[in-house]
Amino acid sequence: MKSDHPTWALETHVFPEKEEQSLLSLLESIGVEFCTPKAHELSRFDRWDQIDIPRGSCFFVRQFSQQRSWLGDVWGNPEDFDCSRYYPKFGHPLINKDGRIMSINELLWKLDSIRDELDSQGDLFIRPDDGFKSFEGEVVSSEGIDQWLNRLSLLQIPRHTKILVASPRRLTSEWRIQMVDGKAVAASRYRPVWEQGAPTEVLEYAENVASNAAWNVRAYAMDIATTESGLGLVEVGCILCMAFYESDPRAIVHALQELVAECRNGNTNC
Repeated sequence: MKSDHPTWALETHVFPEKEEQSLLSLLESIGVEFCTPKAHELSRFDRWDQIDIPRGSCFFVRQFSQQRSWLGDVWGNPEDFDCSRYYPKFGHPLINKDGRIMSINELLWKLDSIRDELDSQGDLFIRPDDGFKSFEGEVVSSEGIDQWLNRLSLLQIPRHTKILVASPRRLTSEWRIQMVDGKAVAASRYRPVWEQGAPTEVLEYAENVASNAAWNVRAYAMDIATTESGLGLVEVGCILCMAFYESDPRAIVHALQELVAECRNGNTNC
C-alpha cells in the first residue's frame, strides 16, 4: 500500500559517503519513508508502485524510469538528458554549443576536418551524447586518441555510440544547482573546491537560463561554470542520479517532497 507521503528508494555506495549519510539521517529525522534496495536486486524488487523518488546510479534510476509510477514530467526521461535532445532547447548559454554530435566511427573518419572546423589545435573535448553517461567526458589530445579508444574498448563502448565533440574550454569554477520549477533551491561549488552555496549572480544566471529554455522537466540539476568569457552552462542532468556535493540536503528534500505531493494531489503539470 502506498504511503500518504512521498517515499524514497536510495541506492547506497554511489555518492560520497558523507552525502549519503547526511541524506539518510535527514529522511529518518523528519519521518520520511525510504528503503535501500541494491541495483543488482531490482529484478526481485516488489515495491515499484510505492516509490516516488528513487536516487542512485544511472542504472538504478533508469530501472525506475521504466515503471508505470515514474513521473516523467517531473524527473524527465533518460533520453531527455541526451545532449542531442536538450542542446537545442537551451541554446546559446551552453559552453559547448559549438559541439558536433556524431558516432565514434564518424569522429575517426573525419578527425582532421573536425579539428579544423573547431579550431581546436589538436585537442578535443569528447563526452557521450547519452546524459546517463556511458563514460566520462574528457579532453583528448591528438597523441592520446589511441589510448582513449583503448579505454572505451575496455568499457565495451561500441564504435556506433553517439558522442559530443567540442573545442576544449578553460573552466575556473563550477557549481551544481538543483532546479525545481525554474528556481534554484540549493547549490554547491564542486570545482576547484567543494563548498555550500553559490554567488547570487550564479543563482540568478541559472534561473535566467531556465526561464529562457524550451524545457518542460520540472526538477533537474544544472552545472554552471566560469569561463574566459563569463558564466556558461556546462550541462543539465537528472537530479536523481547527480551528486549533491555540499548542497543543503534539507532544501532539496523539502522541494522534492512538495513537488511530488503536489503531483499526487492531481496537478495537471505532472
